[in-house]
This record gives sequence, structure tokens and C-alpha cells, in this order.
Amino acid sequence: MHAPFQVAQPEVSIVFDHDGNLAAQTRAAVVNAAEAHGWMVHIPHYPPFGLGRVTRGNDGRMTWATV
Repeated sequence: MHAPFQVAQPEVSIVFDHDGNLAAQTRAAVVNAAEAHGWMVHIPHYPPFGLGRVTRGNDGRMTWATV
């Protein structure tokens, strides 16, 4: 369990394929994990296909970006 003052940025790497249901389930899993840690989260409704990463910024907001 991370201490509240943990400064390292957690990252979750996710591969989206062309199955919309899988993508939705993956997004839901990320949101649930973020909320469990008390993080705000923003993931685009239709993320780009392919490899991406969810990162937590200094403001505590999690964002999705392709890599």
C-alpha cells in the first residue's frame, strides 16, 4: 500500500484492440483502480487504438496518452 505522500508516478500500460467491449472494460478497470486510490481520472471516451499509458500528474489527475 502506498503512503499518501508517495511521489512516484504510477503507470498502467494498456493495449487497446479493435474490440470496443474490451476497450470499455479496460477503461472501467482503470477508472476503478484510480478511484480506489483516490485519484481523479480522465480517459478519452474513444481512445486511440494501440499501445497507450495512463499516468498520474502532479495534480493527481490521471490522463491517457498513446506511446
